[in-house]
Amino acid sequence: MRSILAAIALAAMLSSCAGSAANRATVALGAACDAFATTLATLTPLRRAGRLSFDAVERINSINREIDPICQTGSIVDPGTSIGAVEVAIRNLQSIR
Repeated sequence: MRSILAAIALAAMLSSCAGSAANRATVALGAACDAFATTLATLTPLRRAGRLSFDAVERINSINREIDPICQTGSIVDPGTSIGAVEVAIRNLQSIR
């Protein structure tokens, strides 16, 4: 009986740790998506003013199409692997001027 209770306590402790890691990854993905949206928003005035080339606009649109499904509310993605894609997209957007 004691070993069963110990096993249950261990399982509960391990599941709470796993939940915390998943929550951290989800929060980190949300922060990365917010940063992506902010970076994208900084390019909007340049586009409206006609200061971006056709190629730059196409590149922005392509990057946005790739990241948009990841950052959509309710999307089903693995936050741990998706964060890297969002971070690369941010760097790519930052290189456009």
